[in-house]
Amino acid sequence: MQKWLLIIKANFLLATIIPLFFGIAWSLQFVNIADLHISLLFALIIGTISCHIAANTFNDYFDWQSGADQVNTNYIMSISGGSRAIELGFITEQTLFKVALSFLTIAAICGFYLTLIKGPLIILLGIVGAFAIYFYTAPPIRLIARCGLGEFFIFLCFGPIFIMGVIYVLTTRLDFVSFFIGIPIGLLITSILVINEYPDLAADRIVGKKNLAVVLGEKWLPWCIILLTLLSYIFTIFGIIINILPKTFLLAMLTLPLAIYEIKLVLNLTKSREYVVKACFNNLKLYACFGATFIIASII
Repeated sequence: MQKWLLIIKANFLLATIIPLFFGIAWSLQFVNIADLHISLLFALIIGTISCHIAANTFNDYFDWQSGADQVNTNYIMSISGGSRAIELGFITEQTLFKVALSFLTIAAICGFYLTLIKGPLIILLGIVGAFAIYFYTAPPIRLIARCGLGEFFIFLCFGPIFIMGVIYVLTTRLDFVSFFIGIPIGLLITSILVINEYPDLAADRIVGKKNLAVVLGEKWLPWCIILLTLLSYIFTIFGIIINILPKTFLLAMLTLPLAIYEIKLVLNLTKSREYVVKACFNNLKLYACFGATFIIASII
């Protein structure tokens, strides 16, 4: 069990679970929970989690193929540098690729079922998702090596587009509000990605992986993380001011101490590895708490 949790990078599935349940909680103002079909919810939950596992395993496979994992000796276990499952002998390259394909197939089956019930728009969302899942690290496109394009896709696919898709499946609503409310969540998950790229900076430079960390370098990367963190709060407050978000979303301000602590850690990244480790783990904690307040605020 521990091996498989490592292989699928289960600790990062929170990036799917938070926006998924936020989308479900937000949808409850438009539909009664008794009216939600169990099969619909089941397909939505299994499909989206399978998408994320496919993305994680494809990411590991192609990072190993490119040599990025082999030259990376500065990674933080369970946070950066991939799962290390191949390196530790838990799984072979070929089996890892088969696992990734299997979860992508499960996601496609769930998507086909949702399409039958909710219409062809699900196919479009599925195509965008499948493209991002496979080509995030797969050649020749390698979104993560395209000077910030990979991070932008993560922002969209774990934030606005994801949450808008969940709301559409449950309510058939498709509007600007459904997109906007996903922006703060998307910004925070992107900040997690960027901070986790920092320990892998030297290895990514060697293999020509021009992600946002490599492009910005040690000097500007901390300011990017700080900006993403602050923008998530700014968009939340702005949403409340223009009446897109109800005032219950002020609950998110309870996480400000964690955000302030994160900024302090990020400003000291270059001082020692201890600050890097603390910043990575604190960022995950911040995301979990911030996302939980959005779910609770929606239910209230």
